[in-house]
Amino acid sequence: MRAAELTSVFRRLRPYFFTPKGNCLFHALALTNFLSRYGLFPMWVFGVKTDPWGAHSWVQEGDFILDTNPEKVCEFTPILAV
Repeated sequence: MRAAELTSVFRRLRPYFFTPKGNCLFHALALTNFLSRYGLFPMWVFGVKTDPWGAHSWVQEGDFILDTNPEKVCEFTPILAV
């Protein structure tokens, strides 16, 4: 899958520019922009949870989550996908 290969490249380059910890919104935006340069347009998803309250953002291509652990994402209910 081309998106997975490019995400791997993005992850290797990312430490030179920013840390993903606590920056899920910026990370997802940067990855989406990076992939768009190669003609790939995955979904940028925003999710929330209520107990305890939290929000998270991630990128996915179909059923494949590209930039975070599925265990983390399953805690959140998607409210918007762009």
